[in-house]
Amino acid sequence: MSDKEREPQFSFNPLMMQIPGTEVFVEAISDYSDSWFKEIMPLLPEKRREKAERMRFMEGKKIELLVGMLLHYALQEYGLSDWDVELSQYGKPFIRREDGREPVYFSISHTGPIAAVAISRENALGLDIEEVKDDRIGIAGRFFKPDENELLKRIAASPESGEKDADAAFIRLWTCKEAYGKLKGTGLNEGLSLSATPLIEAKNEAGRLIMEGERKISFSFGQYEKDGRSYLITLAREVI
Repeated sequence: MSDKEREPQFSFNPLMMQIPGTEVFVEAISDYSDSWFKEIMPLLPEKRREKAERMRFMEGKKIELLVGMLLHYALQEYGLSDWDVELSQYGKPFIRREDGREPVYFSISHTGPIAAVAISRENALGLDIEEVKDDRIGIAGRFFKPDENELLKRIAASPESGEKDADAAFIRLWTCKEAYGKLKGTGLNEGLSLSATPLIEAKNEAGRLIMEGERKISFSFGQYEKDGRSYLITLAREVI
């Protein structure tokens, strides 16, 4: 049997969303059969397979494999291998490039049955995806700053908006903080320190910027619909 005949035979064509300088790939586990997940196993690094095996429930196992496959697919597009992925001390994945070649930045996220990977040669980035749900603002006081909580209360009390818009604003605040923490590589603790109110109040993409000294961090949002559910994708990018 030839090497070609031994290769897994399956289709994989994830949705791609383009943001200037960045590609975001999104996919759902419901689009693939149990046999498909078995077939992709040989393509993935041992650490990814082991992480999937440690998941208690089948959905958790599948989402770990799907994240791995999305990363494999995205890095292949750039001529790279996910076998070269390392983790920083805070758990941020990266590829070490010590040969002078231009860096490649990427970030991964998943929620429930949905996985996403963002990749870019131009910008350091952080990605988060969350399902848009009702009745979320009740927990805002545990995590958000006073001005952010005040904003949510103001939106909820407004006759022009209401609870539904406040829930949507909550998700934007949360995903901004998650994406920012991933961009920084230090996780949600630093993400929660972000003052995100201006990002929610901005009426256009140009206004969704924060300054860190001479650096600019840009925030972009995308919507993903699957199986009757809605998901918000938030991307934080360092703008040169």
